[in-house]
Amino acid sequence: MDAGKAIELAHPYELLQRTDGALKRLVDGMEESTAQQLTGIAYQAYGKRLTQPSSTPNGSNRAKMILCMNNAGDGLSGTVINLMANDVSRFDYAVIFFHDLWKGPVELVIVAVLVYREIGPAGLIGIGFLLLFIPIQAWLGKQSARFRMKAALATDERVRLTNEIVHGIQVIKMYVWEKPFEQMARKLRTKEIKALRGSAIIKSALFALRIVPKVSIFLTLVAYVYFGNALTARRVYMLISFFSVIHHSMVEFWPLAVTSAAEGWISLKRIQQFLFEENVRDHGKQAESRCPHADVPPYVEFKNVHTSWPNSNFSLQDASFRVEATAHRTAAIIGPIGAGKSTLLNLVIGEQSATHGTITVNGTVSYCSQKPWLFEGTVQQNVIFVDTYDETRYRTVVKICALEHDIQTWPHGDQTMVGERGYSLSGGQKARINLARALYRRADIYLLDDPLAAVDAHIANVIFEQAIRDFLQDKLCMLVTHQLKYIHQVEHIIVLEDGKITSQGHYSKELSEWFTSHQLSKDQKAPMDKMLECVEKDEPQVRRTDTQEQTLPAERNVKEGQEDGTVEFKVYIDFLKSVNSIPIVAFTALLMIGYQAASSGTDYFVFIWVDWEETFSNTVHALWTTDDHVWFYTGAIVITIMLTTNSFAFFEMCLKASLHLHAALYRGVTETVMAFFYQNPSGRVMNRFSKDIGLIDTSLPTVMIDSLYVRNLHLRFCIRVLNPAKYLQFFLELSGIIVIVALANYWLLIPTAIMGVVFYLLRGVFLRAARNVKRVEAISECDGNVYHVGNVGLAITQVLNLIGMCNWGIRQTAELENQMTSVERVFEYAQLGPEPDLAPGVQTIVRNEAWPENASITFREVYLRYSPTAEPVLKRLSFTIKAKALFRLTPLHAGDGSIEIDGINIGSVPLRQSRGLISIIPQDPVIFSGSLRSNLDPEERLPDEELWKALDQVELKTTISTFAGGLNTKMMEGGTNLSAGQRQLICLARAILKGSKILILDEATANVDPR
Repeated sequence: MDAGKAIELAHPYELLQRTDGALKRLVDGMEESTAQQLTGIAYQAYGKRLTQPSSTPNGSNRAKMILCMNNAGDGLSGTVINLMANDVSRFDYAVIFFHDLWKGPVELVIVAVLVYREIGPAGLIGIGFLLLFIPIQAWLGKQSARFRMKAALATDERVRLTNEIVHGIQVIKMYVWEKPFEQMARKLRTKEIKALRGSAIIKSALFALRIVPKVSIFLTLVAYVYFGNALTARRVYMLISFFSVIHHSMVEFWPLAVTSAAEGWISLKRIQQFLFEENVRDHGKQAESRCPHADVPPYVEFKNVHTSWPNSNFSLQDASFRVEATAHRTAAIIGPIGAGKSTLLNLVIGEQSATHGTITVNGTVSYCSQKPWLFEGTVQQNVIFVDTYDETRYRTVVKICALEHDIQTWPHGDQTMVGERGYSLSGGQKARINLARALYRRADIYLLDDPLAAVDAHIANVIFEQAIRDFLQDKLCMLVTHQLKYIHQVEHIIVLEDGKITSQGHYSKELSEWFTSHQLSKDQKAPMDKMLECVEKDEPQVRRTDTQEQTLPAERNVKEGQEDGTVEFKVYIDFLKSVNSIPIVAFTALLMIGYQAASSGTDYFVFIWVDWEETFSNTVHALWTTDDHVWFYTGAIVITIMLTTNSFAFFEMCLKASLHLHAALYRGVTETVMAFFYQNPSGRVMNRFSKDIGLIDTSLPTVMIDSLYVRNLHLRFCIRVLNPAKYLQFFLELSGIIVIVALANYWLLIPTAIMGVVFYLLRGVFLRAARNVKRVEAISECDGNVYHVGNVGLAITQVLNLIGMCNWGIRQTAELENQMTSVERVFEYAQLGPEPDLAPGVQTIVRNEAWPENASITFREVYLRYSPTAEPVLKRLSFTIKAKALFRLTPLHAGDGSIEIDGINIGSVPLRQSRGLISIIPQDPVIFSGSLRSNLDPEERLPDEELWKALDQVELKTTISTFAGGLNTKMMEGGTNLSAGQRQLICLARAILKGSKILILDEATANVDPR
C-alpha cells in the first residue's frame, strides 16, 4: 500500500469531503469522535475490500499457473516483470476512483437543477458549456487507454532487454559489448518515451480542462448580467459554491476516474491475455493425472508421440518406449546435441505438449534441470526447497552428491547464503546442489538432465554409483548424459538422433551398433577401461580442484539501503537537474505560478465586481461601467486559458527528466564493478528499471503537478480582504497552516507520520469551525468595522475551497514523497562508481599494436577476492602460462600482486582494451534475444561470410541453414529454441569471430556430445 493510500485510510473524512451528500450531513450532526469512528471503519473496509483483489488470489485463480518453456523465452520475462511491477498497481487507482465515474454526472444534474432554480436560464449557459466537455473528457480517457497499451508494449521490450543485460552482464563485459547494448537500450527507451508522450499529452489536456468551471462561471455571470439582472453577493456566492462542487467531482476526480478506469481496463486485458496464453498451464490438472497406482510399479510410456518447438525447425517424431522401475530401473537417454533428449524429459513433466500420441506417467516425478537453478537462500534451503526437513535423508543426499567436503570449507556450513544463480559457486558445486534438491524430494520417478556434465571424473563416479545406482535402486531413473562410459551399467538405453529414437534396449546389443555407425568406438568404447584407470590415479588431485576452487563468502547479499523514511530536498533538486535545461525548468515554473495567479485573480475580481454592483452601479459618475467589468473579466479568463499550457510544459519537462534518469541508471549499473552484481540480486536491480522508472514515467508527474500548484494564493487573498492583525489567527486556525507544497516544498521535510497526526487533529478544528457560525458573526462585530460583502463572500468561498485542498493536497503531498523514493532509488544506482580503468599505483602504458605477440601470461603474488572487503579466495598465485588470462572482472587492489601478458602489467592497460584482446567460452552459455547475427556480432563489423565460416567450424552451419531466417533467425530469450549444446557452440563461434590470441575455456565442452 502506498503512502498516499495510508494517509487516506488514516483520515476517514476524505470520503465525506468528496461526497457532499446525506452521509456528510448525518455525520456533521454527530459528536466528532463518533463520526470519526464510524467513517474510519467504513472507509477502511471500503479500501481493503476493493484493493484486495488486485493483490490477493481468490478461489478461482489459486490454481498453480506455470509458464511452459517453449514460449517462456519469447520476451515473456519483460512482460511478466512489467505486469507485476506496473499493471497490477493500476487496479489500486481504478478502484479508488471507481465511484467518481457515476457520482460526478449525478452531482452535475443536481447542481444544474439548483442553478436553474437560483438564477434561471442564464445558469443553463454555463452548465451547457460544461456539458460540452464531458464527451471530450471521455474521448481523452479512451485515447489514454490506447496510449497506455502502446506504452506497456514498449515497456515490455525495454524491460525484457534490460533483464537480459543484467543476467548476461558478465559476458557483455568480457566481450566489451557495453556500447552496442547501450544503443539497443536507448533505441527501445526512445520508442517507449514516444508512447509515453502521447499519454502525457492526454493528461496535460485533462489538467488544462480544469479551467472549464471558471469559464462556465464567467459565461453564467455575463449572461445573467446581460439578461438585465444585477449581481449580488448572495447569488454569486451560491453560484461559485455550486460550481465548486462540479469542479471537484467533474473536473478533478471524474477525469481521474476515467483515465484510471481506462488504464485499469487495459491492464486487466493484458493480464487476462497473459493468463490465457498457450504458454500458461494449469499445472494442478497435470499433477492429478500423475498420481501413482498402488498395484502398478512406476513407469513412463510413450506411444507414437510427436512434438515440435516454436521458432525452431526441430521436431520429435514417433517416439515410443516404456520404462518402469522393475525391469528398467535406470534408463539412459543419449545422442548428439540437438537430438531432443531434454525435450523428452520436458514431455514427461508436462513442460512440452505432445501434438500427437499419448504419454502415460504413473508415479510422482522429481526433476533435475540441465541448467542448475539456485535461489537466494542458504545451501540447506536450496536442497530442501518446499519439502519438510528430514535430518537423515538430508545428510544422505549431501553425502551421495559429494557436498560434504564443500560444506565443511564454507564459513557457515550448509547455512551459508547462496546468492542468486550461484555467482560465487563453481559450476560443479551448482550442479551438485541442483541434483541434491531433486534427490531429496520423495518421488517414484527421477528425471536427471545431464547432471554429470559439470563435475569432474571422480565426483561423477561418486554420483553415478552412490546416488543414481544405490540411492535410487528402487526408483525409476531417466538419465540424460554424454558420459558414455556409464551406459554399460544401465538397464535400458534410448538413442536419439535428429528427433527420432534410432535404437533402444540393452547396452550389449543396441549400443555397440550405435557406436559402430557413428565411428565412436575408437574414441569411447575401446579405451574406456584405460580412462577409468586414469581417473582412479588422478582422484586426489581432481577432488581438490573441484571442491577448493572457490570459497563461498559468508554473506553474499548486501541489504538494500534505507533512509529514515523522508526524502531529502536534494533529491528534488537533482530531479530538476535531470531535465538538463535550466530555461525549461524556469519557464515551466513561471507558467505554473502565472496560471495560479491568474486563476486566483479572476476569483478576486468577481467579488470586486460584486462590490461595485452593490455600491457604485447606480452612481452617475462611476469610473467603471458594467461593460468595462465584463471586458476586464473576459481578458482575465483569456489569459488564464492561455496559461493552462503550463501542464503541457510540466509533463514534457518530467519526460525529459525521466529519459535522462534512465540513461544515467543504465550507465551506472552496466559500468559498475562485477562485485555489485554478486552482492545484489537481479530482482532488486530490475525493480529500479521496472517499478521505479515506471512510477517516474507515469505517476510522479501527476502527483507532483498537484503538489506544486501555488494554492497558498487563496489564503493570501483571504488574508488581504480581512484585517491581518486581528484575524490572521482565525484563518490559521481554520486552515491549520495548510499552505500546500509550493516550489519550496517544505512540507516534504516533515515525516509522513507526524504530518498525518497533525493534520488529523487540525481537521477536527476545520469541522467545528465550519459548523460554528457564531464565530464568523463575532469576527464581523468585534471592533465595529465595516466589511464589504464581496470580501466576506470571497473569504468564505476560499475557506471552503481550502477544506477540499486540505484533504486532497495532504494526500498528494504524502503520495509525492512516496513517489520520490523511486527517484532516490534510481539516483542511488545511477551514482554507482565505475570500474577502475587502471590498477591502483600503475602508470598507463602505450601498448604495441601487435601486443600480445607471444600471449604468455605471468601471475606474480596475485590475490583475488569477490569484493574489496572480502577475504581472498586465491592467495599468492605465482606461475607462468601461455594460454590463459583473466578479464579483470575482479580488479586487483593495492598489494594484491600483478598479472602480466608478454611482460606488460594488464593493470596498466585501459580496461576495455585489455578485455578486448581476450576471448572466452563461458561455462554457462548466454544467448540474447534478437537475431542470431546480433548474438555473434552485435557491433555489425563482420560480413556474413565470416559468420557462416565460424558456424561451419563449430559444425552448426548445416543446422542454421535449415532455419528459414538463416543468420536473421530469431533467438528466443535465453536461446530456448536451441539445445544447451547448440548454445555452447554459438559461444564458441563468438570466440572464433573475435580472433583473439588468448582464449579462455571455462569447461566449454560440458554440454556437448563426445564428437
